[in-house]
Amino acid sequence: MRSLLLITVALSASSAPMAAKSSASHPNVVTICADVDGSLLGQLPLTIELGGEPVVFGEWTMPDERASELVGFAASIPSDISYTVTAGDESFRGASPRWLNPFGVAGPRVHGIDKITFCRATRG
Repeated sequence: MRSLLLITVALSASSAPMAAKSSASHPNVVTICADVDGSLLGQLPLTIELGGEPVVFGEWTMPDERASELVGFAASIPSDISYTVTAGDESFRGASPRWLNPFGVAGPRVHGIDKITFCRATRG
């Protein structure tokens, strides 16, 4: 039987790169996005800023204590920010403060998180 290992620590500020672009369908809307990938995955404390709104990670989920892949996370996410999680060849959209791979934590369809893209649309 597999157990879940949840890592939780107190958080302080750090940042990730951001990119901004205009939405073609709404010229006055600017979409700001930031990726969490590579060495940022699993990092605690971790805070990213999207146009002045922080996303603060509090937890990463691994299938068990020997695993190196992450299959979930918990973060404080403002209501106007959504995200897309890329895991293997799958992409999953969400806005909930807690995400766990919908296929579970183990098995042939479960892949670790490769990237999380957070986006916030604001009026320009």
